[in-house]
Amino acid sequence: SAEMREHVQAARAVQRERFGGDGRGSNARMTPRQLREHGRLDEAGEMVLRQAMTELGLSARAHDKVIRVARTIADLAGRASIAPEDVHEAVQYRLLDRRL
Repeated sequence: SAEMREHVQAARAVQRERFGGDGRGSNARMTPRQLREHGRLDEAGEMVLRQAMTELGLSARAHDKVIRVARTIADLAGRASIAPEDVHEAVQYRLLDRRL
């Protein structure tokens, strides 16, 4: 839909601004340092992620992937910070990924 396309374009613009305008930077390609800087979670988000890590036995790599996806979900929603529900949604995608 046109509305979804606008959300995606806006999220891409935010990422371009975040990582520099060369077009190579994206949430998916965040370095560990960038992940710490741009993937910060509040206490509630940390709790959601910790619980998912424990209950689902997620690896450290999966932990970082969840944060990258949560950052993108927040960007699509136009939020500057990652909300706990963004983390929850990212965990759900991780579970789907695992099943496939």
